[in-house]
Amino acid sequence: MTGRSALVCLLVATAWLGGEVATRAPRALAQVQKSEQSVVLTAGARATVELTEHPATGYVWRFDAERSKNAGIVKVVDQGFSQPADRPPVGAPGRHRWSLEGLSAGSAALVFVNLRPWEDRPVREHSVAVTVR
Repeated sequence: MTGRSALVCLLVATAWLGGEVATRAPRALAQVQKSEQSVVLTAGARATVELTEHPATGYVWRFDAERSKNAGIVKVVDQGFSQPADRPPVGAPGRHRWSLEGLSAGSAALVFVNLRPWEDRPVREHSVAVTVR
């Protein structure tokens, strides 16, 4: 291998490794954006949780039953994603909705996470404190 070829290989390898480090470092340092709300229900009563979603970016909301606490007092039903009826452009954001129904008296902390399905760490979390009377 000539000196010039070795230099080109070294520069390519450095650029590749530098790009890898540069793309990972900000992700590791990024903090999760958090929001919260409170809901008070009676048994049988319903409420709706609505969160803005941009599925064209790969980020979608989902209910995280494992991280939620005492979720058994509430029935959580995913109502899905929808966009406004006035035909927004492709890729425009919309709303993801879940209905909550009080099942039995108590308190629960429901956690919703916004992430790409192939990633483990969410970029946003939304907590809902539910009281069922």
